[in-house]
Amino acid sequence: MVYDIEIKEAFKSLNSVLRYSWHKRYNEGRRWRRMIGEALLCCGYRVPVEPYEYAHVRITRYSSRLLDYDNLVGGAKTIVDALKCPVVKYGKGEGLKVFNKSGLGFIKDDHPRCVKLEYRQEIRRLPGTRIEIKELERC
Repeated sequence: MVYDIEIKEAFKSLNSVLRYSWHKRYNEGRRWRRMIGEALLCCGYRVPVEPYEYAHVRITRYSSRLLDYDNLVGGAKTIVDALKCPVVKYGKGEGLKVFNKSGLGFIKDDHPRCVKLEYRQEIRRLPGTRIEIKELERC
Protein backbone atom coordinates (compact mmCIF):
# COMPACT_ATOMS: atom_id res chain seq x y z
CA MET A 1 0.00 0.00 0.00
CA VAL A 2 1.16 3.53 -0.75
CA TYR A 3 0.30 6.33 1.65
CA ASP A 4 0.14 9.79 0.07
CA ILE A 5 -0.45 12.56 2.60
CA GLU A 6 -0.48 16.30 1.95
CA ILE A 7 -0.34 18.88 4.72
CA LYS A 8 -1.02 22.54 4.04
CA GLU A 9 2.07 23.74 5.87
CA ALA A 10 5.73 23.64 4.91
CA PHE A 11 8.03 22.28 7.60
CA LYS A 12 10.59 24.65 9.07
CA SER A 13 14.22 24.71 7.95
CA LEU A 14 16.99 23.32 10.13
CA ASN A 15 18.35 26.83 10.76
CA SER A 16 15.12 27.98 12.36
CA VAL A 17 14.59 24.74 14.34
CA LEU A 18 18.11 24.88 15.81
CA ARG A 19 17.25 28.16 17.51
CA TYR A 20 14.29 26.60 19.35
CA SER A 21 14.46 25.66 23.01
CA TRP A 22 14.11 21.95 23.78
CA HIS A 23 10.53 22.55 24.89
CA LYS A 24 9.53 24.35 21.70
CA ARG A 25 11.23 21.64 19.59
CA TYR A 26 9.34 18.94 21.53
CA ASN A 27 6.02 20.74 20.98
CA GLU A 28 6.80 21.16 17.28
CA GLY A 29 7.32 17.39 17.00
CA ARG A 30 4.02 16.70 18.74
CA ARG A 31 2.25 19.21 16.48
CA TRP A 32 3.58 17.50 13.33
CA ARG A 33 2.59 14.05 14.61
CA ARG A 34 -0.91 15.38 15.21
CA MET A 35 -1.10 17.00 11.75
CA ILE A 36 0.09 13.80 10.05
CA GLY A 37 -2.40 11.73 12.07
CA GLU A 38 -5.27 14.06 11.13
CA ALA A 39 -4.26 13.98 7.46
CA LEU A 40 -4.25 10.16 7.58
CA LEU A 41 -7.79 10.14 8.95
CA CYS A 42 -9.00 12.67 6.39
CA CYS A 43 -7.61 10.52 3.56
CA GLY A 44 -9.17 7.37 5.00
CA TYR A 45 -5.82 5.73 5.77
CA ARG A 46 -4.97 3.60 8.78
CA VAL A 47 -1.56 3.14 10.32
CA PRO A 48 -0.22 -0.36 9.61
CA VAL A 49 -0.59 -2.87 12.45
CA GLU A 50 3.11 -3.73 12.24
CA PRO A 51 5.74 -1.20 11.17
CA TYR A 52 7.28 -1.73 7.76
CA GLU A 53 10.52 -3.71 7.81
CA TYR A 54 11.84 -1.61 4.94
CA ALA A 55 10.10 1.42 3.47
CA HIS A 56 10.62 4.23 1.00
CA VAL A 57 9.64 7.64 2.36
CA ARG A 58 9.57 10.67 0.07
CA ILE A 59 9.12 14.06 1.72
CA THR A 60 8.43 17.01 -0.58
CA ARG A 61 8.42 20.58 0.71
CA TYR A 62 6.48 23.22 -1.22
CA SER A 63 7.40 26.82 -0.56
CA SER A 64 7.94 30.14 -2.28
CA ARG A 65 11.73 29.69 -2.02
CA LEU A 66 14.16 26.80 -2.01
CA LEU A 67 16.27 25.78 0.98
CA ASP A 68 19.85 24.52 1.04
CA TYR A 69 19.83 20.73 0.99
CA ASP A 70 21.16 20.42 4.55
CA ASN A 71 18.39 22.73 5.82
CA LEU A 72 15.83 20.67 3.93
CA VAL A 73 17.00 17.34 5.37
CA GLY A 74 17.49 18.66 8.90
CA GLY A 75 14.09 20.34 8.94
CA ALA A 76 12.38 17.11 7.83
CA LYS A 77 13.76 15.20 10.84
CA THR A 78 10.63 16.11 12.81
CA ILE A 79 8.52 14.32 10.18
CA VAL A 80 10.78 11.26 10.07
CA ASP A 81 10.65 11.00 13.87
CA ALA A 82 6.85 11.22 13.75
CA LEU A 83 6.75 8.22 11.39
CA LYS A 84 8.92 6.01 13.64
CA CYS A 85 7.67 3.47 16.18
CA PRO A 86 7.65 4.09 19.90
CA VAL A 87 10.60 2.21 21.43
CA VAL A 88 10.90 0.74 24.92
CA LYS A 89 14.45 0.71 26.34
CA TYR A 90 16.10 0.49 29.71
CA GLY A 91 16.82 3.96 31.03
CA LYS A 92 19.87 4.64 33.20
CA GLY A 93 18.78 3.50 36.65
CA GLU A 94 15.12 4.06 35.79
CA GLY A 95 14.05 0.67 34.45
CA LEU A 96 11.97 0.59 31.29
CA LYS A 97 11.45 3.89 29.51
CA VAL A 98 9.43 4.68 26.36
CA PHE A 99 11.10 6.82 23.74
CA ASN A 100 9.16 8.56 20.94
CA LYS A 101 5.89 7.89 22.79
CA SER A 102 3.62 9.37 20.17
CA GLY A 103 5.37 7.93 17.11
CA LEU A 104 2.90 6.78 14.47
CA GLY A 105 4.57 3.43 13.79
CA PHE A 106 5.08 3.39 10.02
CA ILE A 107 8.80 2.61 10.13
CA LYS A 108 10.85 0.68 12.67
CA ASP A 109 13.71 3.15 12.74
CA ASP A 110 15.28 5.90 10.64
CA HIS A 111 18.41 3.81 10.09
CA PRO A 112 19.27 3.23 6.39
CA ARG A 113 18.69 -0.51 6.77
CA CYS A 114 15.04 0.20 7.70
CA VAL A 115 14.09 3.11 5.46
CA LYS A 116 15.11 4.76 2.21
CA LEU A 117 14.57 8.49 2.63
CA GLU A 118 14.16 10.88 -0.29
CA TYR A 119 13.88 14.63 0.14
CA ARG A 120 12.55 16.99 -2.51
CA GLN A 121 11.44 20.58 -2.72
CA GLU A 122 9.51 22.59 -5.26
CA ILE A 123 8.63 26.24 -5.64
CA ARG A 124 4.91 26.82 -5.25
CA ARG A 125 2.88 29.80 -4.16
CA LEU A 126 0.94 27.87 -1.52
CA PRO A 127 3.16 26.22 1.12
CA GLY A 128 2.76 22.56 1.93
CA THR A 129 4.38 19.24 2.71
CA ARG A 130 3.73 15.96 0.93
CA ILE A 131 4.67 12.65 2.53
CA GLU A 132 4.66 9.43 0.52
CA ILE A 133 5.28 6.11 2.28
CA LYS A 134 5.62 2.80 0.47
CA GLU A 135 6.66 -0.60 1.74
CA LEU A 136 9.60 -2.10 -0.16
CA GLU A 137 10.85 -5.63 -0.45
CA ARG A 138 14.31 -6.37 0.87
CA CYS A 139 16.96 -6.97 -1.75
